[in-house]
Amino acid sequence: MKDYIPHQQAVFHTWQEVLIAYLLEKLSAFGLTTAELEPLMALQATWRDAWAAASNPATRTPAAIKAKEEAMAAYIAGIRQFVQEYLTKNHRVSDADRLNMGLPIHDTTPTPAPVPATRPIGEADFSEYLVHTLRVRDSASGGEHKLPHTVGFEVWRKIGGETMPGIDEMHLVALALHSPYRAVYPSAQQNQRVWYAFRWVSTRGEKGPWSEIISAIIP
Repeated sequence: MKDYIPHQQAVFHTWQEVLIAYLLEKLSAFGLTTAELEPLMALQATWRDAWAAASNPATRTPAAIKAKEEAMAAYIAGIRQFVQEYLTKNHRVSDADRLNMGLPIHDTTPTPAPVPATRPIGEADFSEYLVHTLRVRDSASGGEHKLPHTVGFEVWRKIGGETMPGIDEMHLVALALHSPYRAVYPSAQQNQRVWYAFRWVSTRGEKGPWSEIISAIIP
């Protein structure tokens, strides 16, 4: 985002005069007191003196120029602090007020989480007795972590059968918040084949496309 404070000194000088004058006019309307504004006005007074000295050929010395630079830096820091503390989240300050003061208007409407567009890629590790360790990575990034704006991924499965089932033959067993997900089975199901499918779920509960169906034998 572009900085709202002008960096060119002559422009900054005009801008800050408008800002302080507007604050003085609207102070009570913003729910503020002169005591809260006084530190900023003290910085303004220092800046005005330094600006005048450095702008006058008769008093424009290296020391005056250095004092102007230091005064501007301190003043800018004070403005940022004042805006952050008293104006940014102040519901009494309207968007029109912000425009009049040369301050940014912040979008307060959160951007909705997008529907997941990529599919998970699943892999089953069956090296542990009666356990499938299911690792899921993203088809686009390749990373083994949940996508931004998602809560995790659904794990669907069907136990048994040597022919790949359709999604409509499988059922949801978990919403995994991270990879890997461990599926533990009773000994009575040992040596059966389990079919798995996965899909990302957004923070709004919207589902992404299905993964390829994978399978593994219960060890």
